[in-house]
Amino acid sequence: MTVLLLITSCSTIKEETYFRQQKGLYCYDGDTCYIIHKGAKELIRIRNLDTPEIKGKCIQEKQLAIKARDYINKRIKNAKSIRFERLGRDYYNRILGDIYIDNWKISIQVIQKGLGKEYRKGIKINWCD
Repeated sequence: MTVLLLITSCSTIKEETYFRQQKGLYCYDGDTCYIIHKGAKELIRIRNLDTPEIKGKCIQEKQLAIKARDYINKRIKNAKSIRFERLGRDYYNRILGDIYIDNWKISIQVIQKGLGKEYRKGIKINWCD
């Protein structure tokens, strides 16, 4: 199943973009998702969100990473509307932006659920404590 996503940018007109499934998932972890944009497969990084890594340092980090990923993937799968606001590229050249699912900013929801934290450049979160 492919989910249509409306992508907007201050500098471009609205373009069709699709979340694409990779191994049955739309997002690899809680802050990185797969899309098809202008016919190309790309990764997007959700702005101002830091979630644990799937290949984390300890079992607690890995478990929380899976919970964050599964939460976002379930929200995408069940969404009535999805909007992505593209804000540019991050350090790793991923598309950077905000995702709104049913008009709710997903980064705020993930943080409120205790599945992630607000991203702060230069600060590495220890998910294993």
